[in-house]
Amino acid sequence: MTDPRPTEPTDAFAELGRINFRKTDVATALTKVADLARRSIPGADDVSITLVGAGGAHTAAYTGHPARSSVCSPRLR
Repeated sequence: MTDPRPTEPTDAFAELGRINFRKTDVATALTKVADLARRSIPGADDVSITLVGAGGAHTAAYTGHPARSSVCSPRLR
């Protein structure tokens, strides 16, 4: 569940720095990054994180609806 309260960017970075990666898996960490980005970027209704690798791209975390390639810039496809 995401937190609805707005967050100052400096507070978001501080919160990211407190993530204990020995106790937090990658999916949970990326979800936290997406939530903090949504809360700290003015005007951001939803945020998604897309990872790109040799096998293609996939949306790893999101706060609303996952990003779709149809909304990406043509040069990013």
